[in-house]
Amino acid sequence: MKLKDLKKIIIYCIIILFLIISFIIYFVIKKTKNNNLNKDKTTENISSEENKIIDSSLPWEEDEAIPKENLVVKKAEDRFSYFLVKQCLEKYYESSESAFSLLDEEAKEVLQINENNFREIYGKINSPKFCIDKLYVEELKPSKDIYILHYRVEDDNNSCTDSRAIIKIDYKNVTFSIYPYEFVRKKEYSNIDEKSKVIINNLNDIEINQYNDFNIDKISKTDENMGIELFIRYQFDLKYDIEKAYRSLSETYRDKYFAKLEQFQQFVNDNNNYMLNDIVIQCKSNKDKDVFNFKIETSNGKEYTINSKVLTEYTISLKDYKEKNISTVKSQTSSMRANRYLENIRLAINSKDYGYVYEKLGTTVKNNYFKNLLDFEEYVHKSFFEHNSFEIIENTKLSENVYQLKIKITDTTKITAAFKINLFTITLLDYDDFSLGVKVKE
Repeated sequence: MKLKDLKKIIIYCIIILFLIISFIIYFVIKKTKNNNLNKDKTTENISSEENKIIDSSLPWEEDEAIPKENLVVKKAEDRFSYFLVKQCLEKYYESSESAFSLLDEEAKEVLQINENNFREIYGKINSPKFCIDKLYVEELKPSKDIYILHYRVEDDNNSCTDSRAIIKIDYKNVTFSIYPYEFVRKKEYSNIDEKSKVIINNLNDIEINQYNDFNIDKISKTDENMGIELFIRYQFDLKYDIEKAYRSLSETYRDKYFAKLEQFQQFVNDNNNYMLNDIVIQCKSNKDKDVFNFKIETSNGKEYTINSKVLTEYTISLKDYKEKNISTVKSQTSSMRANRYLENIRLAINSKDYGYVYEKLGTTVKNNYFKNLLDFEEYVHKSFFEHNSFEIIENTKLSENVYQLKIKITDTTKITAAFKINLFTITLLDYDDFSLGVKVKE
């Protein structure tokens, strides 16, 4: 065999090998995509009830539509569905351009929407905050679901309006489209609930564009993210639906501190600034049967407990710094008790619960400086910030049950970078109680 012929054979073999390898790579990528992006494509490890199972046994080639007589709307209570819909809704509200590109062709046809009249109809879309209150799902075909959602959306006037939408998910192409509130209203789907039926005629694949893909990797999967989302929901309710926020207080907490809505309303008004701007810095969770329990610490030093089964409902309570706990006392050293009581003082001052702190003042301090609560409130306004952080600079044990604490006080709202120094004396009493002394400048 000539050398020239041998070179040709080698080149042909290399080309054939390259084609075989390319085909294998293509086949593996396609199979992996179909497996990972199948109908229930999430591997979130949360619970057997919520976890959606990857089912590779349903090839998209057999993607037949569900007969209309078999269509049925169900509640969607798993967190994958919730965060998937939230991601899609956030994309819809990014801009007018994204909103128009996300409208389903069927919605455009029914509502007679085009690029020329769209801005007049949707002129106020500008990344608002929103809160999903109800979520339902209906399977159209193995590769496609629709989610029907009730939600509240913040408008330009700093107020909130109720809205509805249908979001169609194309699992095969990892894309989605939107049927806006106008479509829902026109088709009389506004009050849809379980066992209802929603008829969608456009079952075509949703071809990808600049805006309409969703990212499974960015869907929140952890318990902690669920707790954070519930706290954000609570803040939304505080701002726009105080009655709902009041009803969401745990029954024991509500009955003890806010027997009437008006009392809670006053508390929120007094603490509005920090409550609405607070940020979760730590969230711990555990689960008892089907109820999640979240312990949340915020940037303003508050501690909340949230209980929830699903992301659209919750009960909440604030840590009770007033409650006596003898078992806790028995497990703490005297120094630990003094530090805990100092934290109670900080929480009370930040909550404007001046009466609690005033009751703890020693008799001598009251007689010499604060004849009544109003005198003490005047002192607090001069000596503290709107919202305070305490740092112990010095901790001196004056006697067996008396501690003198030198405190650096900083403004957690960051309105000012200044700080103040104060001197507290904490005297430990029996039965998880204490008395307080403060240094007052003459």
